Amino acid sequence: MPDHPHHLINLAWQGRASCRGADTEIFFSPDGERGSTRAQRERAAKQICQDCPVLADCRAHAFT
Repeated sequence: MPDHPHHLINLAWQGRASCRGADTEIFFSPDGERGSTRAQRERAAKQICQDCPVLADCRAHAFT
């Protein structure tokens, strides 16, 4: 059972995320994606995340 009911989790941090407004497809690998195409997409996603002011909040949310 989660520590917090889903409806009580504060997601206000998302408004300060560097990826706000970005195409979400950059963060998820399509089926069958391999090689240089995958590496290029991952580099682009990491570039967005590297200096994000809410990276810790995002990582924590990803594991909920």
